[in-house]
Amino acid sequence: MVHTSKVPADDGVPWVADCDCLMATLLLGRDFVMGHGAESGPRLDEELSRLRFALMSRRYLSPACFGVLFHTETMRSVFLDAVAEDPDFTSAERERFDAKCGVMLPMSEPPPTPDPAGLKWREPGEPCRIVYSGRAGAMKGQDVAAAVFNELIRRMPDRVALTWIGQSPPEGLAAEVEVLPTLQRTDYLDLIGSSHVYFCPTTQESYGMAMVEAAGHSCVVVTGEGPLMSHIGELFTHDHDAVVIESAATDIRVSTYLAELEDLVIDPTRCERLARGGRMRVARGHRVQRRQLSQLYDQMFRSTPASTRPSASEAAADCRSPKLPLDTSTISTAILGAAHSKAGGGEARNFAIRDRSLLTPDMAEAIRSSNEPSTGAHGTGRVRGRARHDPDPRPGVGTASR
Repeated sequence: MVHTSKVPADDGVPWVADCDCLMATLLLGRDFVMGHGAESGPRLDEELSRLRFALMSRRYLSPACFGVLFHTETMRSVFLDAVAEDPDFTSAERERFDAKCGVMLPMSEPPPTPDPAGLKWREPGEPCRIVYSGRAGAMKGQDVAAAVFNELIRRMPDRVALTWIGQSPPEGLAAEVEVLPTLQRTDYLDLIGSSHVYFCPTTQESYGMAMVEAAGHSCVVVTGEGPLMSHIGELFTHDHDAVVIESAATDIRVSTYLAELEDLVIDPTRCERLARGGRMRVARGHRVQRRQLSQLYDQMFRSTPASTRPSASEAAADCRSPKLPLDTSTISTAILGAAHSKAGGGEARNFAIRDRSLLTPDMAEAIRSSNEPSTGAHGTGRVRGRARHDPDPRPGVGTASR
């Protein structure tokens, strides 16, 4: 498995790409890009980005690639729409992409509980425990969360217990709110395991694993939809297993979230009903995910016995595209753009070309030249191009992590 849209493996062992942010990788040359915006760092220009997309996407048509799994149907559609709009792909190639691309919603397994429903019953007079967790930034809804928390404290101070997990909470956050800048993993799970509501007013998520995890711990997820949260309906259904408000201006979102949270505090029966629905949805999704994975790998290895698996050269030949009118120096620039992108800590990210059979002499020379230390706008770094003429015999060599 090649996880989170890393460069495809170049050996004869069948592999599956499990994609979180595939479009960012193909268009921007980064392994994972938070936010797709200002935090993305240097961007390729539009034409280089298009060429990079065409070159790298075609690698997934290799017979060694058994499938590409997207975390949501929304992101699968985004990718297939981009392929459909790119004139470099034939109709046959578009059909092959459509057949190869699937969806698998990641779902964490709910923890075992003494109560079969996994519910946290509120005793009379017990406050409703509400948790917000998010890093700094407007897209995570910190300002909205702070405004809602402050108003809840003002209106019903004895009926809520509010916890804020995250660094640098906004100024003016009520002193009654418990602030936890960081938590160990086990402590975090214990906290959401004892809370009733998980408040997530984010306006952008590539998926939303924290919400899924909270729902699995019987927290009622309170979140919103919008242009950058269009997939949320694939995860939750409003008033069945979560609370999902419509996208709106900030002041309207604050008032809407406040009304929903007040209702959950006042009506523990509704809170318990939604908690049960969320936990059941996650548990069911986890079973479906395990079944899908089992079937996928069974089909993959049944359909591609070792004796018939394509060699590295066959796989590479299949995804070459002689019809692409690409200037070789332009392609090498697009490829190397990934290597010179600024990475965390101010270091240049290394980028390896594993299959030189795809490179023309001009492109190979450009990569060889880049092996020399260079100083640019993003500091000093070395790009390592590594020739691989033979497939790596080790099983699972294509495995990579975020």
